[in-house]
Amino acid sequence: MKKDKVRVRFAASPTGFLHVGGLRTALFDYLFAKKHQGQFFLRIDDTDQARYVEGAVDQIKQALERYGIVPDNFDDIYIQSKHLARYKEIADQLVAQGHAYECFCSPERLDKLRQLQTDQKQAPKYDRRCLNLSSEEKDKLRASAKPVIRMKIPAGESVLEDIVYGRIVTKNEFLDDQILVKSDGFPTYHLANIIDDHDMEITHVVRGEEWIPSTPKHLVLYQMLGWSVPQFAHLPLITKPDHKKLSKRDQASDALLYLEIFELEAILNYIALLGWNPKTEQEIFSKEDLMAQFDLPKINRANAIFDVKKFTWLNKQWIGKKELEQTIFYRNLKNIIKNKWGVGGEAIINPIARLVLGRVEDFWNLEQLVENEFSFFFTVPEYEKNLLRWKNMVDNEIKLSLNTSKELVAKLAFNASAADIQKIFFDYIGTGDKGGLLWPLRAALSGLKASPGPFEILSLFLVLPKGKEIISERIEKAIAKL
Repeated sequence: MKKDKVRVRFAASPTGFLHVGGLRTALFDYLFAKKHQGQFFLRIDDTDQARYVEGAVDQIKQALERYGIVPDNFDDIYIQSKHLARYKEIADQLVAQGHAYECFCSPERLDKLRQLQTDQKQAPKYDRRCLNLSSEEKDKLRASAKPVIRMKIPAGESVLEDIVYGRIVTKNEFLDDQILVKSDGFPTYHLANIIDDHDMEITHVVRGEEWIPSTPKHLVLYQMLGWSVPQFAHLPLITKPDHKKLSKRDQASDALLYLEIFELEAILNYIALLGWNPKTEQEIFSKEDLMAQFDLPKINRANAIFDVKKFTWLNKQWIGKKELEQTIFYRNLKNIIKNKWGVGGEAIINPIARLVLGRVEDFWNLEQLVENEFSFFFTVPEYEKNLLRWKNMVDNEIKLSLNTSKELVAKLAFNASAADIQKIFFDYIGTGDKGGLLWPLRAALSGLKASPGPFEILSLFLVLPKGKEIISERIEKAIAKL
């Protein structure tokens, strides 16, 4: 298909909400269109009425709008179910030309056929029982059953020239006579999608690699109809680190949820890197950068691994480019603290925010992190005295250590930084045992085996008007346990 202008579509199925995989496809479509000053369209592939999910279309539109991936036809979206007459017209044409035929076989017969072929170690494939039925036989069968329409696969081979996967040759003898129209009159994806792409004058079809096995059938249909074939770019799977396919249950069931956890820029940046590689050292991409640099030939064939660590790192980079108080992270942290401990002023949130940000490893688990590692800032911790013990220290040594810390804390200024506090303590310790002084202090302040470091904890309390009093009280409480 030769067109002066790039025209791509995101064909969304309302059998579920827009998830990470769909978001990536939409983003790649959008970026490719922008790169080449083309057009990007949204199509709703709703011919699978049995699995239609109420509200899915609205969620898909809302997600694309909030991500800034707005299609050119946003006010007049192409909806498949509004074009049933067109699909019937083409299906009837294919039957009339001998490229398709009616099939009356029951699901039970087809199941038995598949089982027999499987038992004989053959690839499941329709046996064309209904191909040569007479008109009289069809009329008789039609009285008790509604037929499907199957395509009649011709001899020969189909050649796919894929932008990502290269040349793929398939012998047609291995292709099944695909159902084009179901017994309810609705077309299958295989028929509807090529009619829609033709009618919409789509130049490039971008979709998941799971459609590669079906593409030879689509090429056959283009040939039967005498239509120009668009260019295809199949995208690699998105997998988890264990190489299992990312499913809709893996924090990916609703693309809108990501906007409640991560910065918009970080999401677009990360999703773009799931399969696309600019072949440079650059990792931080604004939307403008992506529109300028993205291109389909730079997509990798290898599966894209959804790496939470990389996503977390990117999100932190984008948080660092903003005023902290204006970030999704800050809003969520503030809500967590307010809901859990009833406080939420900036004087409380600001000092703890950067410390939390430094320790977060997965933004999905922010609430758990705050509750597990930072509750000491809002409530007096309870713990066993053995937590205070560093290696083989005896109780009197721990008491001496805590009293020394108390004296050093008295020298600290209001709002002292962690670096300033560290200098005072390290100047005192010199070449001595750091753990013997710092472990009991950190444990006394936090009541935790694992927590932020003692200097960070002290700096947190020292932003409070009565911070030194709180520190002294916790040290005294620890001494009383010994």
